[in-house]
Amino acid sequence: MYLDFLVKIPNATGKITYRRKGDIDYVYYEYDRIYDKATKKTNPKRVTIGKKIEDDPTKMLPNENYLKFFHDEDVPEIKGRSKRSSCLRIGAWIVIRKIMEEYKMSDLLGKFYISYDSTNKNCQAGDIEIVEYGHLGADAGLPIFNYAIAYDTDNKEPLFYEKYPGSINDVSQLQIMLDKAAGYGYKKIGFILDRGYFSWGNIKEMDKHGYSFVIMVKGMYDLVSSLVLENKNTFEIS
Repeated sequence: MYLDFLVKIPNATGKITYRRKGDIDYVYYEYDRIYDKATKKTNPKRVTIGKKIEDDPTKMLPNENYLKFFHDEDVPEIKGRSKRSSCLRIGAWIVIRKIMEEYKMSDLLGKFYISYDSTNKNCQAGDIEIVEYGHLGADAGLPIFNYAIAYDTDNKEPLFYEKYPGSINDVSQLQIMLDKAAGYGYKKIGFILDRGYFSWGNIKEMDKHGYSFVIMVKGMYDLVSSLVLENKNTFEIS
């Protein structure tokens, strides 16, 4: 992606080259040289860092590679920009922030909530008890293991870790984790969970322990769609 400001073409002797494609001169930066033992030649490694400007041959329109390799250069045009994307489609972000402000969710989540998430990994270590075949996004045909972490959203300190067999999915493991949290003596807390943990059984289990929660729902589930339709026109804020 090319940025919306101009910079001077770097003065890197012997490392800047140009390649013309169509009507555009692309600026390339040589960031490394790799010696090939087979051919006994040194091969340069180059990336494009910008597009040369016709009106001023000393300047170019940079891309993100320029910021990567020349991050010490003074680029006043980008100072003070928002940390958010410059994309104009920020409607959803504004609505979510408004809701969080009105319900003071930032204060609530920062003081009393635990963020919990898990992931899984392929394993090539051989016959290990915890390693089993399961469901993995990037399936390499290998057995996997799962591990998870729960941490305090206020200070980001890990509260406890979990490891469990690869055949156990996130929905099932959550109920085991809730029992563990209760066993550790955690009370008056809530959990922040993504949609991978959503199920009616998990909701009932959290209610049983007296834990509050924020969870992303799966809109096509009968449970969710029926609740939305039942309360339609009662929770929208214009």
